[in-house]
Order: sequence, then structure tokens, then C-alpha cells
Amino acid sequence: MNLVYLMMIFLFLVSFFYSFWFCNEILLTTMVGMVLGFTMLSLTSSMEFFICYSTSFLVNEDFLFNIFLLLTLLVIFLSFLGMEEIKGKLSFLGYLLFFLGLSLIFCFMVHLMFWFFLFEVSMIPIFLVIVGWGYQPERMQAGIYMLFFTMAGSFPYLYSLFTLGHTYGLANFLSLKDLSYLGVSWGIFVILGFLIKFPMFLVHLWLPKAHVEAPVGGSMVLAGILLKLGGYGLVRMLNGMTYIFFYLSSYLYSFSLVSCVYVSVYCLAQNDLKSLIAYSSVMHMGMSISGISMMNEIGVSSSILMMVGHGVISSGLFYLGYMIYGSLGTRSLHLLRGFFSYGDIMWTFWFILVVWNMGCPLTINFFSEIGLFIGILSYSLLSLLLLISISFMGSFYGIYMFGFVHGELNSWGFSLGGFKTSSYLCSFLHLILSLLMIFILFI
Repeated sequence: MNLVYLMMIFLFLVSFFYSFWFCNEILLTTMVGMVLGFTMLSLTSSMEFFICYSTSFLVNEDFLFNIFLLLTLLVIFLSFLGMEEIKGKLSFLGYLLFFLGLSLIFCFMVHLMFWFFLFEVSMIPIFLVIVGWGYQPERMQAGIYMLFFTMAGSFPYLYSLFTLGHTYGLANFLSLKDLSYLGVSWGIFVILGFLIKFPMFLVHLWLPKAHVEAPVGGSMVLAGILLKLGGYGLVRMLNGMTYIFFYLSSYLYSFSLVSCVYVSVYCLAQNDLKSLIAYSSVMHMGMSISGISMMNEIGVSSSILMMVGHGVISSGLFYLGYMIYGSLGTRSLHLLRGFFSYGDIMWTFWFILVVWNMGCPLTINFFSEIGLFIGILSYSLLSLLLLISISFMGSFYGIYMFGFVHGELNSWGFSLGGFKTSSYLCSFLHLILSLLMIFILFI
């Protein structure tokens, strides 16, 4: 927890000096509120529904709680720093993101009903952000898609909670011991609710639409935090739903690996930059699902690492995609060809984030992928061909994404204006915080 406090102090100092220098009061106000919320959460950590439990596959007693709480604070801070719409004023959009951040901070309770309630509450501000500040006329359709899919998984989950409370009176992750008496169908309802929020392939259609239509802050929060709540819930439920994971393990991990191959190929057919980044998120979350479904130590730990690393890196990719869209007014890869050929330092940030997203050595994604490969191969050697395909196609679409933006300049050309200081700062902080996350996770 000391490292989390140090990171909070670092973020608060950065926001304070930036706010003082550029008169950006919304960023300072946000960080003050986040610090107060974090302090309240820490003071009440002795309460039963806030504390975490120790299991063999976690690094220490409070690892899961600490790391997801820290990830939430980082992404909310970066989203406020990167949004031009709320620079220098306390707008309604700023209040929405502030409320979203607080609800997500308290979402990492281990109380089942509170987790469900706060997740559903967090859907309200993200829906308003997409519908109110989206870039395309289809933003209403994207918001409805998101609500429909998440609610489709929430109703069976809510029914399962009522059944659990009625039969045994349990409403806490910590109290889950053996729930096999509730039957396989009950467990499927619970897991389905988490998988839709992850999202798993075939129930992922809401994610690309929401990302494409959302403003940059909404995309950063959506990719960095909201997608991880499903994985957080699955890891918490491992203690009491061992029987259902054993029953579904082979199906889940096989389907996840096959879907990763399909999605990585489908990424090569994308022409929209944000859609390409969104589908790459689906592939990474599919790998995390396969790791959790194996229920071994290295698989679950590597899945947590992948979720954390993807949260920061995908946030940076969406931010740089927004900078490209803000400069040219298009996200078409064919029209963006050669955008970073002018030698601006932004292309260096773009290259580093793309390479880290591909699993460059000594990054979080690299360690998580190596751990997942070891865990999957220890489960079944027949998965080797699928893992080779995933690794190859993942690198291929990463090169595809970078090559178009940094390739040969389009014949029609374009005028490139200079980026603001806040743009360089936000991009640089994504890199620095990714490196600091490695230190926190492994030191």
C-alpha cells in the first residue's frame, strides 16, 4: 500500500503544478476528490466488505485491490489531462467523469451487491459521455448497444445474487466457499455476467461501437478500467465457484484461444484506427479469459498482469489516436498514411506504445504473455499452434497499425499543426506510468 500512496502523491503533484501553470482548475479539483475518495477507502479498509483476501495465486494479501485501485486512479487522471473539452473549466462533462471515477474507485469492494450496484451506476455517466460528446451521429446507437449488452448480462447475475442470498445468505466475495449445491446453471449465469463485461468474443459487439463513438476520455476510461471489472469479478469468484470453472474450463479456454486468432485476423481488415485498437483489446481480454479459466497459479497471475498492462497502454493508444483525429479530422488508415513522417516526437510515443502493446520484452505485456503461454501449455500442449498463431498475428496487426501511420506520405498531403504541451505531457506520462507499474508489480 505504501507504493500506492507514493503514486498518489506523484499524481497529485503533477496535477497541481500543471493546474497552477496552465490555470486548469478542473484537473486539480479532480485529483483532490480522488485523493479524498482514496483516503476514505483506505480508512475503511478494515471493514469486511472492503478488505481483500489472500490466495496462492496473488502476490500479497492486498495485491488485487491495490493494483486495480491504482489503475483506476491513473486512467482517470490521464483522461482528465487529455480531454480538451474540459480544459480550464468545471464543465458538465468534467463532473460526469469525476462521478464516474469515484463510482469506479468504490466498485472494487468485495461485497457482491455493492459491486453490481456500482458497476451499473458507472454505466450512466459513460452512456451520457458517449451520447452527449460523441463524434458521429451513430453515438446513440453505440450507447444503446452498450446498455443492451451489459444489462443482458446483469439481469441473470442479479437473479443469481438473489438466489444466493435467499438460500444461504451469502453476499460477500470473502464468504464464498463451495457453491456447488446451487448447480451449474446458477454458475453459468454468474460467469456470463462477468464475461459480457470483459467482453468475451460474440458478446463484444458493443465495445468497438462504443469506442468509435466515444470522446477520448470515454475511450480511455472504457478501455483502461471498465473492461477490467469483468476480470476482477471472475478472479474474486474463483474461491467459491471452483466446481463451475472445472466444468467449463476446457470450453472457455479453447473458445478464447480460437477467438483470439479470429479477432487478430479481423484486425487486419479494419480501416478505422479506433476500431482497430478496440478489436485488439478484445484479443487481449480473450487471452486473459483463457488464463483465468485454467485456474492455475501462473495463469491467473498472468491474466491480472495483462489486464493491468493493457489498461495503461490501450489508454495511451486511444489518446494518440485522438490526437491524430484532432489534427486531420479522420481515422481512416488509408488517409492517415505518413502522418508521423515529419519527425515529430509524437511518432516516438506512438511507436513505443504500439510495440509495448505487441508484447515487447521487459514490458508488462511481455511478462503476462510469457506467463499465459506457460500456463496454457502446461494445461494442454495441443494449444501450441494456436499460441503461435496468436503471437504472430498480434505482431502483424501491430506492424500494420504502425506502418500505415508512419509509412509513405499520401499524395494529397496535409498540414500538420503543432501539438499542445498537454498532449506531450499526457503521452509521456503514459510511458512513465507504464514503467512505474512494472516496478510496483515486480519490486
